[in-house]
Amino acid sequence: MWREKDFAKGVGSGVVARNSNGSCLGWLSKFFPDIEDLEHAESLAAREAMELASRFGWRNIILEGDCAQVISKLRSPDTDSSFIASLISNVKFLCSRFACVSFCQVKRSGNHVAHTLARSAVCSFEGSVDPPMSVLSFLVSDISFDS
Repeated sequence: MWREKDFAKGVGSGVVARNSNGSCLGWLSKFFPDIEDLEHAESLAAREAMELASRFGWRNIILEGDCAQVISKLRSPDTDSSFIASLISNVKFLCSRFACVSFCQVKRSGNHVAHTLARSAVCSFEGSVDPPMSVLSFLVSDISFDS
């Protein structure tokens, strides 16, 4: 996720889907206007990731994010009562579409692909199976930072 302070109020969201070997299976970048809170933005990105996985028909997914608060809320069996409660609830509901879902926090340094896609989202919405040239070098380097 990326917030461009001088561009407009809002945040860009980047989502990349990879297989167990780290190869890109799909990606998207999207701009959310009038969003300034990072937890809110990370929750929106999580929902976009779940919807992308559902569209592709994947059955087993690991959703990674670098926002500890959002990952913690998604892992918790308790009902969330924060201002992002409806988004957290929506992501948890989307889990029913999959055979297996887990949530994992990753270091920001291991999340270059998503952040690069998020920066590009301030200009437009894109999505595809083949990753854009701007993230190819990060696809390999992110794998070593996942833990």
